[in-house]
Amino acid sequence: MKLHRVEGGWADWENQGLEKDNLFQTIARHTHGVVTPGNVISLAGLVLTINGIRDVSKGRTERGVSKILVGRLLDIADGTLAEATKTKSPLGEKVDSGVDKVLAFYAAYKLKNQLPPDLIASVFLYNSISSLINLKAFFEGTEPHSSAEGKITTAMEWGLVVLNLANSHIKENNPEMNFSSELRTLNGVSSVIGAKALMGYIKSER
Repeated sequence: MKLHRVEGGWADWENQGLEKDNLFQTIARHTHGVVTPGNVISLAGLVLTINGIRDVSKGRTERGVSKILVGRLLDIADGTLAEATKTKSPLGEKVDSGVDKVLAFYAAYKLKNQLPPDLIASVFLYNSISSLINLKAFFEGTEPHSSAEGKITTAMEWGLVVLNLANSHIKENNPEMNFSSELRTLNGVSSVIGAKALMGYIKSER
């Protein structure tokens, strides 16, 4: 899995001279890494997903789920775009991780009546523990990176959010179509992968 990490704590444009900068790197350099294609996509995904979560909480399920799905797909696109434009940076990694955490907690709070308790619990616990690990790393001056297991866990969590919302919506008109037990099993798998990711993060901080 491509993780789009920065190397040695340096942004891509900091590893070369000004004369080698492309347009995106020039903008990134002059804005201290704030304005980059990846950050723009990350923030667009944040706004779209929040909007989708609000729609679902107000009963506009189909519209909301569509927005959540597109918004979370942008989370995949931001790293790919940063890689393609050579604008990866420590700030970009923090923005990406921060967006993931904000959306996870917001979804757990706002959709607590629409999602099963086991999914709410796993999303809240995983993101709480990983946030504490990141906070500890920040105060110790280290640079935490997302692992493959962490990325998979986040993807599975949001996949389960979308699938559970869709399952509940479909059940209203077709009670016989209920995949709740299968989704609980998938959440169990996600929790195991998430636990492995957290153990890896804890081990790397020692």
